[in-house]
Amino acid sequence: MSASACNSLAMFYLEWDYRLGDAFALAKRTVKFKPISSYWDAFAYSLYKNRNMKKQTKQLKST
Repeated sequence: MSASACNSLAMFYLEWDYRLGDAFALAKRTVKFKPISSYWDAFAYSLYKNRNMKKQTKQLKST
């Protein structure tokens, strides 16, 4: 799956509050594949939507 497709699917999930864990995984995968600002935006949004800041901060540091 392309970075663009992963990002689009992650944003779809996030906007509908659906499968937020999958959205986070997709956004993280997208950033690792192609770290551009719009993909980082989706990753940050997935962190916000999941609202588990301690875990998410650890995930962000490992990215």
